[in-house]
Amino acid sequence: MNSCPVNAITMNQDKEGFRYPKVNASLCLDCDKCKAVCPYYNDFRNPVSFSKKIYAVKHRNEDIRRNSTSGGFFTAISDEVLKKGGIVYGVVLSENLKVCHQRAETVMERDNMRGSKYVQSELGYLYQKIREDLSKQRLVLFTGTPCQNAGLISYLNQIDTEHLILCDIICHGVTCSLMWEEYKSFVKAKKGYHLIKHDFRSKINGWHSMISLNTFRNGKKDSNSCLSQIHMNLFLNNLILRPSCYKCRYSSFSRCSDITMGDFWGIERSMPEFDDNQGISLILINTIKGEKSFNEVRDSLEIIESSEDKCIQRNLYLPTESPKDRESFWADYLTYGYRYVVTKYTGYCVLQELIHAFHTKSAHVGLLMPIKKLRKRMMRRN
Repeated sequence: MNSCPVNAITMNQDKEGFRYPKVNASLCLDCDKCKAVCPYYNDFRNPVSFSKKIYAVKHRNEDIRRNSTSGGFFTAISDEVLKKGGIVYGVVLSENLKVCHQRAETVMERDNMRGSKYVQSELGYLYQKIREDLSKQRLVLFTGTPCQNAGLISYLNQIDTEHLILCDIICHGVTCSLMWEEYKSFVKAKKGYHLIKHDFRSKINGWHSMISLNTFRNGKKDSNSCLSQIHMNLFLNNLILRPSCYKCRYSSFSRCSDITMGDFWGIERSMPEFDDNQGISLILINTIKGEKSFNEVRDSLEIIESSEDKCIQRNLYLPTESPKDRESFWADYLTYGYRYVVTKYTGYCVLQELIHAFHTKSAHVGLLMPIKKLRKRMMRRN
């Protein structure tokens, strides 16, 4: 869409809510620029001559790490770019909690980009803005999925990218905005208040937990109920990932970016002395440019060098596997709706919510143990 010289391409949602390019044949010039920049028509990898370096990293500033999903490396490298007068492109939750890529020139704008968002971001015409910034010799940091990085590389073909730093994430797969919108509406209907914030991965119970945290307009927060974990459960069960994610060509140690960021899962076994359950980043340095950028932020980080055999990350070797019940999930959703599928496929039920609410209030009146026993029975029955 960004490459089309006559704006003949729009991104339209399919029945699962994923966006695909649609060409207006009456406007199309048959120039094939869209095919030329599509990363699935081409293959973008870095030269194998560079000796990849692997690190476990955590930011020295505890507040920064607390407000990051893992070890705070993104804040470190984006701080350096902003300090040099550069521009940071990353994913935010907008005011109405839409997941989209945005441009940041200040720390406040950049802070909205911290934290994981398990929804495919809307790019819009962002690549055109990046191209314009680079043409003005501005330093640019772009962060996104591996395929978004590959698309940007392809789009910028024959443009000087000396001032561009590419960072990708170790990607499990992206979910559609349709399911995210359904979730927000479902929560509003149940709670009676709009969500104003959603931490897809909160550290309220430590980094090792996979807990989502909802914050509502009335000031209340929720991370304990079944309702708060619905979207995370659908994501982890791989039911709502984009079909191409199950055959992703970028699930490999051969990356198309300068730096790869992710959670250092398994560090409690490989380097337990470094793990404090507050978040550790796994960093892969893929290019000379990436190494230079990493070295510039070393002083703000605690670093331990690691190796490929210590990186316990499936998506550095293989794509996420498609679940056997994915087809039935979408058939059920299209037939019966969102409430039906979250009840059937995530174990959510109204009775559990009532028990949870009663359990919370009963803690102050001596009924805690009986309610706990009842809740356990219900969980076993489900």
